[in-house]
Amino acid sequence: MSRASNYYIMALIHLFLLANHLPTVLDALIFDICGEHSDRERAILMMKLSVPQNIASAVGPYLALQVFFLISANAHMSLLMCGLLHLILILPILFFFIPPRDNQSRTASYLPSINDYMEMVNDHNIRWCLIFLMLVAAPYSAYDQILRLRLSTFMLFDISEMGKLALISGICALLGNFCILPLMQTRFGPQTLIKLSFTILFIGYIFLSRVSDYSFILIGMPIQMVAVCTASGQLATQIFAHVARRNMGKAAALNRATQLLASVFAPLLSSFLMSARETTTTICYVCAAISLLAILLVHYYGSFMKIHPQYLPTQLYNEKTT
Repeated sequence: MSRASNYYIMALIHLFLLANHLPTVLDALIFDICGEHSDRERAILMMKLSVPQNIASAVGPYLALQVFFLISANAHMSLLMCGLLHLILILPILFFFIPPRDNQSRTASYLPSINDYMEMVNDHNIRWCLIFLMLVAAPYSAYDQILRLRLSTFMLFDISEMGKLALISGICALLGNFCILPLMQTRFGPQTLIKLSFTILFIGYIFLSRVSDYSFILIGMPIQMVAVCTASGQLATQIFAHVARRNMGKAAALNRATQLLASVFAPLLSSFLMSARETTTTICYVCAAISLLAILLVHYYGSFMKIHPQYLPTQLYNEKTT
């Protein structure tokens, strides 16, 4: 990737991350190693895993800035360094610490393969949930990347102002996942809740297309974040509700891979609009149109989402199959 000079080649290389994205692999790995009935052990492992992930999320941008200012401002150099670090750090961990399955060779490990996901993708309900999830993540990711590009010069001169946007968006993401989503799940059904989220996204994109002042962006982006968290969380619940308990880990990995796929195609969407006179305004209109289309799709093809969300996903599946 560090030698790729064409955007389409880089996008093609990014597609390999769908099966090899490490957080995606870990989601499936934890569920597979712990087994179907080790909920407590699985929760402890996921909590422990969140600690280094959060540290990496904080340290990563800092190290990237140090590389930018002290070593090289070339993006190819950063990609090359990331690739070398993965070879040095990740491959030994995968080879020496991933256990083999019981009474089998090391080649038969717990790591999931592409074939493990095909049964779930072929399910009609799960497939539509993944499509809805793509319609949530791709427009938001495209707008977020365009906004970062637009504000990049401003960030170099006043990092604290960009920090405000990141802080407010992060707080809204936490509120959306832990407060707003559980509260709304007690009042609305899944299909209604997802349509409401897409409606908020539609209104939010229209609002952001009409404003250019940074203070209004501080209002619009957090609202978008809450809507994205609400829709993504509800769709994840629906995905888990339609899989067997033994496939929970693979469902979590498939959910993450879909969002990763959305982030891959987001630059493709934005690249077609880079020559437009008002790129941010144009992409807001495109994202609003996608959200409006998503509302119609959820209305006509999301009628299967009638399972009451107050139950656990495993209970939902057991009730559905008995």
